[in-house]
Amino acid sequence: MNVRIPLSTPIEAHGETLSEITLREPTGRDLRLCGLPYRIAMETGEATIDAPAMAKMIAALAAIPPSAVDRLSAEDWQAAMGAVLGFFGKAEAAAS
Repeated sequence: MNVRIPLSTPIEAHGETLSEITLREPTGRDLRLCGLPYRIAMETGEATIDAPAMAKMIAALAAIPPSAVDRLSAEDWQAAMGAVLGFFGKAEAAAS
């Protein structure tokens, strides 16, 4: 399942201006290369975002360079992060 994210602020990637990105579903290889994009505290069960792993995951799933992920607006970063977490069933955890 792919998730399309319209961008509030277009970004440059691969010499093109993108007004949206599409994230594909992550694979085990993505997890091995990028790491899990969140951590769960054993004591409380609370999830926290691992921003470096999340950035790698967004870049991999959207097939854009990390420099393009760095140019995402805060609003677009949140949308991409929510989509990634949705693949893991953790979208609710990001809101808390």
